[in-house]
Amino acid sequence: MARHAAEPHRRRDRRALLDHVYSYYRALNTGDPDKVAEHFTDDAIHYYTRLGPHEGARTIGEHTKWAVENLAGQWYIDHAI
Repeated sequence: MARHAAEPHRRRDRRALLDHVYSYYRALNTGDPDKVAEHFTDDAIHYYTRLGPHEGARTIGEHTKWAVENLAGQWYIDHAI
């Protein structure tokens, strides 16, 4: 069965989502807790593989700041679709 071409509005939606993801990664790499927190709601929970969950936008931002300052944390996107 042939696939249909994506509808224009769906391509726009995907582009907007990818733009948001790229914005989040740029914020992460600044280590600025406010910029990171802007990408989360106050009730967000971020789960890590080796740490307990971080709860709330501000807490998530502060942990990112700590990672950048103490671990030279950097985040990358190699591919996105």
